[in-house]
Amino acid sequence: KVILDGGILTGTAYLREPWGDKARSIFGVRDPNYRGVVNLSPEELFTIVSAANENNWKFTAHSTGGGGVDLLLDVYEQVNKMKSIKDKRFSIIHGNFFTDRAIERMSELGVCADMQPAWFYKDADAMKKILGEERIETFHPYRSMMDAGVVVNGGSDHMVKWDANASINPYNPFLAMWTIVTRTTERNTVIMPDEAITREEALRMYTINNAYASFEEAIKGSIEPGKLADLAMLSDDLLGCPVDQIKDIQSELTIVGGKIVYTSNGE
Repeated sequence: KVILDGGILTGTAYLREPWGDKARSIFGVRDPNYRGVVNLSPEELFTIVSAANENNWKFTAHSTGGGGVDLLLDVYEQVNKMKSIKDKRFSIIHGNFFTDRAIERMSELGVCADMQPAWFYKDADAMKKILGEERIETFHPYRSMMDAGVVVNGGSDHMVKWDANASINPYNPFLAMWTIVTRTTERNTVIMPDEAITREEALRMYTINNAYASFEEAIKGSIEPGKLADLAMLSDDLLGCPVDQIKDIQSELTIVGGKIVYTSNGE
């Protein structure tokens, strides 16, 4: 893994176009052509990715802006011409801004998207205000990625605080699934509802897709004979309950390796 650019909330994500007047006033940037921070040149990135591919390692990069996504995919394509990466399950961590072309390239190369729906829940309103209507259309486009055959993985990123909902990045998977099923933000704004996914697709993001990303789909990620007995009994029916109840679902019983490790009543 490498850290390719900065972050969207610090104004250092490497974007496809300049951040714009609102961002410059918020972050104190004077250069009108400022696109963010990029930590590696294409040549440096190519050297690192090539080494990973030659050693049959999975490779990924923290890349929070669309410019970083495009740079990473450019290098992935170059490396793929020398030796295929399609069975390595290379990925992009965060990404956030994916154009149709970027999604198409990911699908062709077998590149996974390591996504954190809490970023949409927490940050989509701010990004819409700072970057405008046009660029927000490419922010966390789950429907488009899945329709193109991209494997999307669900995670939480940095947390900070023990509470699953009050954390800096909420790590409650059910809040995350509610967010991407409804496209609703923390401020109760619905942004790009056409990019919503189904409940089953959201569940797959947090189960079998994550197992696939770590080459463990044969032993975990779904409840099947021969797989590890890792499962949870939930407080509500994720696939059938009223949609706004999804975010309130909790585990009543958690089993890892066939052993009970948690019960809601403490027994």
